[in-house]
Amino acid sequence: MENSVHININGHDISFYNRSESTRNGFRHVSSMFLDHEHIGQGTVNYLNRTWEWYSFQTSMIRAVENRMDERQDRLESIYRRNNGIKRMTAAKRGEFEKILDADSTMQLYRDTIKNLKEVRH
Repeated sequence: MENSVHININGHDISFYNRSESTRNGFRHVSSMFLDHEHIGQGTVNYLNRTWEWYSFQTSMIRAVENRMDERQDRLESIYRRNNGIKRMTAAKRGEFEKILDADSTMQLYRDTIKNLKEVRH
């Protein structure tokens, strides 16, 4: 089974190309994520029996976005640590960094995408 989902958020075209694959013990859903027609990531979810998703591929699409968010957060944290000479994040520095994450437009785009995937049937 294959399908595609296209979302437009704040002028950005976000597309997911989804496929289902058989595995030795069940099946898996694989979602490739594209932002403005550029492949930026993938999400995979393995199932033994069946899914309990609201619609097909919902979980693997959300996983693809979460993977990108994790990569973005790691990159921003590395830059933040390097620019501020930080080896260990204190609670105060973590709070300061969280504000940077909250203000980052790419992270906001990813949060809006997850919200859309959870609220709207595709």
